Amino acid sequence: MFVDVNEERSVTIQELAKDGYKYIALIRTSTTEQDENREVQEKDLIDSMERLGFKQQPVLIASENVSGAKAEREQINVIMDFIKSTPEKKRKLIVVARDVARFSRDTQQGLQIQTALQKLGVYLYVQQANLLLNGDGAEQGSNQLIFEILLAMSKSGKRSETIASKTGSREAKKKGLFSGTPQDSYVKLVRTSGSQRGKSIRRRIYESLGGLDAKTIQIKPMAAELSNSAQTFYPAKLRAIRDELKDIEAQGGKKKVEEYLAVWDAIIKEEKKRGVGPRTGKGRMTDRARAIHRVTVAYLQNPFDFPRPDTIGNPLTATIPTPDRTGTIADASANSTLYLPKAR
Repeated sequence: MFVDVNEERSVTIQELAKDGYKYIALIRTSTTEQDENREVQEKDLIDSMERLGFKQQPVLIASENVSGAKAEREQINVIMDFIKSTPEKKRKLIVVARDVARFSRDTQQGLQIQTALQKLGVYLYVQQANLLLNGDGAEQGSNQLIFEILLAMSKSGKRSETIASKTGSREAKKKGLFSGTPQDSYVKLVRTSGSQRGKSIRRRIYESLGGLDAKTIQIKPMAAELSNSAQTFYPAKLRAIRDELKDIEAQGGKKKVEEYLAVWDAIIKEEKKRGVGPRTGKGRMTDRARAIHRVTVAYLQNPFDFPRPDTIGNPLTATIPTPDRTGTIADASANSTLYLPKAR
């Protein structure tokens, strides 16, 4: 619902506050930012709206750590669903975004969202730029122009960030600094007794390749046999590891596979230690587990291009490489703070 205006009269955000309008807070932080930062942004936006005359809390706080177009659309859909659920005659609402970049970093998408809000009779307010959009006030022409310019600038900035990120990623990979989700060591599935005691899942699969190829060993029964009450090992994963080990053997022979399996043995040995824990699974990784991931991820993704991290290591994986830093699993575990980037 918009305030009735004419060509000579414009509406202000303060007037909407006095007229009983309520606002929806749109908060976005990237997935690399901490939850604490999101909370700070929420408080900053609410405090700012209070200074403008909005005494009540927002009727909806759409606050998310989002990354990517799909996650952004889902957040906008939540807002749209809330608006549509509000009876049209009572729809005295404003969507408030902290800045244009947090509203949208795609010009076309941003304008589409704004138009959708306009059709629903909802104002859009960009806090830091002090831009009130939608409605029929005389100020809308200039505000709209500024908004579209800021959207274009935001998109250009995003493109530059993407290019810089890709360039930085390429340079980091040359040094062995890879990103990616840690591969599961399946430490919970390592037997503590019996003939398979102490053997990693990958080693047990490698030792069974002959039977798997001859089909004297079946995938599903073997996957079930590898599982236990702590963790289920799925047939699809068995096939993937089988194929991976066969590829390594085809390129580097049995000796290379033994090296690769020895690296996994070293990872599991560290993960079993008190204060380390697995690099995957529920819960936050310990600093020691994160450091181990940092020094092993390049080799595990490219075992032919990077030194083995159990015995040789890559000193460049340390945040400040020094002669004392070897970049091995043991050194990273023992000196984890020297292998972790400083908190943002």
